[in-house]
Amino acid sequence: MRKILYILLTLPLFAFGQVQDSCYSVADYNLQIQEANPPITIDLASGWNMFGYSCRHQKNAKDLFANISDKIVVIKNNVGSVYLREYDYNGLGNLIPNQGYQIKMYESVFGLEICSYHINFHQVAGCTDCEANNFNQLASVDDGSCNYDSDGDGIPDYEEFVGCQDATACNYDVLATDSGECSYAQEGYDCGGNITAQIGDEIEGGYLFYLDESGSRGLVAAMEDLEGLYEWGCENNYLNIAQQTSIGSGFQNTIDITENCLDRPIAASEAFLYVGMGYDDWFLPSTEELVQIKDNIGESSNFSNDYWSSTEVKYNNNTAYKMSFIGNTIKNEDKNKRFNVRPIRAFGNWTMGCIDETACNYNSEVNLPNSTLCEYPELGYDCGGNITEYVVGMQAEGGIVFYVDETGQHGLVAAMEDLEGSYEWGCHGTEISGAY
Repeated sequence: MRKILYILLTLPLFAFGQVQDSCYSVADYNLQIQEANPPITIDLASGWNMFGYSCRHQKNAKDLFANISDKIVVIKNNVGSVYLREYDYNGLGNLIPNQGYQIKMYESVFGLEICSYHINFHQVAGCTDCEANNFNQLASVDDGSCNYDSDGDGIPDYEEFVGCQDATACNYDVLATDSGECSYAQEGYDCGGNITAQIGDEIEGGYLFYLDESGSRGLVAAMEDLEGLYEWGCENNYLNIAQQTSIGSGFQNTIDITENCLDRPIAASEAFLYVGMGYDDWFLPSTEELVQIKDNIGESSNFSNDYWSSTEVKYNNNTAYKMSFIGNTIKNEDKNKRFNVRPIRAFGNWTMGCIDETACNYNSEVNLPNSTLCEYPELGYDCGGNITEYVVGMQAEGGIVFYVDETGQHGLVAAMEDLEGSYEWGCHGTEISGAY
């Protein structure tokens, strides 16, 4: 019955508050009622005072003034009954509502609370914060259930999830509610690292002119020729090594030329030194690589006519191959002639390594040879560190071999260093028998 009465009394006031303020709630109403019924206090000066006991219920005088009993001399009513704190005597008993009393104080006390009224409001648990998503106007007690939407997107903060919201990004997250950092595939690739570029596209610092059948590796030509015209170099110097023609062989040819053409490896060395679009691993193309450039992207207006390849003509120390983009012809030319140079570079999952079968790290799967990676055993040893034969000059048996007999099983080694200092032979003037 009391709950029904409470609802009947509060709802009209509550409804009025709602019209004035959308944040107005039962909790606010209860607070207003509580504030409208403050505790009853009195001020007591030093000496004699009179006060009226206006509380609704009787209360024992000793209990009522227990907190200031050391400041009280005497309390009496209008019929002469007294409370004497000094003698712990309470002739007053209970203070009676609406009765007047006299009190004598040793010292002043202000704001003494003599009665307060606790209103037993009906308790409704819920969120009482108007700023929260789930604010409940009928809640009178906050139960800690409030949730918020700080960014105003209609999603509670506890359900917010930061992630990439761009569907074109590699890390797109369909569950993301707030925008986070996105990552994208490299130009010419998909998010799985697979090449998506087509022949002629700009990728990896150049124009894509070759893509193998798996679509996982390719070759690009630089965006421009090297400035000027260049000799091939090494005239009258037959290298007999830079003679590979196939796709992927230009890199090794360029290494062979620059390491062995000591006079002027001009075209190859300049291609090696080229830095374009942030890449520094360019080389001079082989003949077949030049053919691919001509056939696939050669119609581009920024290509010239004649280009040096990195392929030397066999058995001729004065010539190397160049390609004419007019007529699509490969022709051997004197190494001292000057033609254009267009560097190229490889990208993707090429297997770079050593293809020399005598090397310890020979790899038959290599499709981009690089002789600088080859590793060889020490003189006279195999790749496992075992001695295969004694050879003059090898380090073995504690020194350097300087003599091996015809059987190959016996020999002499010299120590790795001289003895410290200088020495006499000794025995001066004395013949040593047998030391001949």
